[in-house]
Amino acid sequence: MPPKYPSIRRGRDGIPVLYDSDAARQFKERAWFPPQTASQVENLAKECVRERGGDVNDRKDVLGEFVLQSGKYRGQKFCWLLENCPGYVGWFVGSILEDRVKGDKSSVTQMANKDSLLMYCSMFEESRAIVSQKLSGRSKKIQDEWKRLCEKRNVVPGQQFHLLLSGRELSPEALRRKVRRIATPKRVTPNLKQPSRSPATADDMRLLEAVQEFEVESGNVF
Repeated sequence: MPPKYPSIRRGRDGIPVLYDSDAARQFKERAWFPPQTASQVENLAKECVRERGGDVNDRKDVLGEFVLQSGKYRGQKFCWLLENCPGYVGWFVGSILEDRVKGDKSSVTQMANKDSLLMYCSMFEESRAIVSQKLSGRSKKIQDEWKRLCEKRNVVPGQQFHLLLSGRELSPEALRRKVRRIATPKRVTPNLKQPSRSPATADDMRLLEAVQEFEVESGNVF
């Protein structure tokens, strides 16, 4: 079965519309409920994909089944949100980014859900355009943060961790060199031939011999 991606509505000019659909206008805000953990949200989403014969390795498809854990439309799935209330999604993403810039105080559970929505919205050209349009009145710092997230969506597996540390991508060869340096640190051989400031004692020599014997027995000979 083909993956379930959002069918984003467009106007006569072909540009994605921002207004709510009839389904969104008729939606009644639900009573507060305890947010689900990130693992619960993901497991339920994968189960939905499996039930309709989808591929749980398709990240776009799985994220579309994620359920929003906060806000006016909490309880609705990400895919539904982009299809029915794209303007709200653009505004909500802007609020998330603004909180990040100022210092988000959300719980770990809520923050993980917001991160997933940011990732999902960065995956489609239409949703990227919608968010960018809604961010037009916000600060340049927030707009730059959104651009950075959209650029990061194409990072190849294995580079995400370094990108978090440095904010830029590494070439595959540079990444391999860094991994080798981390996995195989240099072994340092002490230069025992250099004269010390004080003569070695008999205890020092016995200690050195014991270390050398231990290295031979364990196979860790430098």
